Amino acid sequence: SNPWSIVVDPIRLAVWFTEYGRNAIGKLNYTESPVYMGWQYTEYQLPIAGSGPLGITLDRDGFVWFTEYAGNRIGRFNPWTYAFTEWRLPYDTFPPGTIYTGARQPYGIAVDADGFVWFTETGSGGNKIGKLNPWTYSVTEILIPTEGCAPHWLAIDTDRNIWFTESTRDKIGRYTPGTNTFVEYQVPTSGALLEGIAIESLGTVWFAESAGNKIGRLRQPEGPAITTQVPWIDADHDDMEHRDNIHKLCLQLLYNFIYYMGIVRHLHYTKYRYLKCNRSLLLHHCDH
Repeated sequence: SNPWSIVVDPIRLAVWFTEYGRNAIGKLNYTESPVYMGWQYTEYQLPIAGSGPLGITLDRDGFVWFTEYAGNRIGRFNPWTYAFTEWRLPYDTFPPGTIYTGARQPYGIAVDADGFVWFTETGSGGNKIGKLNPWTYSVTEILIPTEGCAPHWLAIDTDRNIWFTESTRDKIGRYTPGTNTFVEYQVPTSGALLEGIAIESLGTVWFAESAGNKIGRLRQPEGPAITTQVPWIDADHDDMEHRDNIHKLCLQLLYNFIYYMGIVRHLHYTKYRYLKCNRSLLLHHCDH
């Protein structure tokens, strides 16, 4: 079946994965009944043959999102109705002899806190990330400054920054939607063939070097880095998103300072935040 990518749903106790070779997505879930107790495997065939599902992720509502690398589409699976929805990506025409394919060849995929779907595109120039609006069905593509970098896997941090591996250029990229700015970090190992990427809660970025036979770590503001600003995509939305990012960043920095000074014993982010210092209790109302 050639399983390729995997994601865990901790709320519904299920494991989802892509089966590139069988053109399907699979699910493992633990079942307890009078008849059977243990792990149950279910397979769901994609509607179109040869789609080649690759990356997979979940949104906050439990819908399963995946990339169709060979089919040039983004797919969504409803685990309650078993219905598939697919979005076809653009296709370019290149002159004969060009090394690039016209298909986008979507690879990695992730969903941000607002529900927008982000994915990497390794085809058609090999230097784009895409954004899918699941409500308007619109797709926006953003050019990565480094040509032919073949972005593979991506991850989104708590400030909505999009991190991704540039597999053929030995770089870690970061895209900030609020300012439409790219920052690229050069990895010391040449020919590392960067693949998977993950982010800690405090911002440390971890990545895999397939050919380099290493695990890498990026702690900001380590470098060297190259910053590039690209044209605005949607000024109204991105400006609002940028202000929200600054607000969240300030809150995170304040929390880190208080935490490491040893003042806070318990900090709980809800509609109301309770800040307990020894025996005093401060009630702070949050305008959200």
